[in-house]
Amino acid sequence: MTQLIRYLIADLANTSPNNLEFASDEKSQRAFKASKISIDTNSNRIVKETLFQIVTLENISQSKVSKLDELLAADDLDSVGADRLRGRQQRIIRNVNVEDQDNGGGGALPTSSNASNYFKLTLQDCFGNLIYGIEQEKLQFLSGKNFKSGFPIQLGSKVLIGNAKIVHGVVLLKPSNTEFLSGMVQMWNIDLPKKHINYLKNELEKIKAQNQDQDEVEE
Repeated sequence: MTQLIRYLIADLANTSPNNLEFASDEKSQRAFKASKISIDTNSNRIVKETLFQIVTLENISQSKVSKLDELLAADDLDSVGADRLRGRQQRIIRNVNVEDQDNGGGGALPTSSNASNYFKLTLQDCFGNLIYGIEQEKLQFLSGKNFKSGFPIQLGSKVLIGNAKIVHGVVLLKPSNTEFLSGMVQMWNIDLPKKHINYLKNELEKIKAQNQDQDEVEE
């Protein structure tokens, strides 16, 4: 494993600084310097370039119901694909149909890109400090199609952010102050589609319960 990969796949807040080794290229050395910066969540600006990992993110242009429907549809496709594969193993194939392909194994959801969607990110620096970030201008790395997790990137991806305004505790992100480095934290992405589905179901149940309580108060 190269030094460059180590910091990209590390959980920055739970890894000893001595184990966050960086390669010698210009971008990695910028990340190294940025890893020494701790953000002040009470400030109105991130002045110095700071290294963050993306803990989670939310498409604020799409309803929770719509997001859940997409994830459940992809989960159903996976189930159908698995059932078809099991069935094929139990019979002799005498004819080949080149148009008969399973749709369950692809890495992306069957949806359009996120070019017109905007995201809210939960960011964490190397010292464990958490802060929200929101796209003030569209970021290229959040413009592609979603993976089956329902996200366009892997959780734990690393970004460099500098000279960015903080308004009401939220960093305003745009291409001029945010640079995507890729990466991930492997544990955060295990069974992520199911975790995301369960999260959305729980959130919708909370909303339903709140509405019921409100109806009872009004009665």
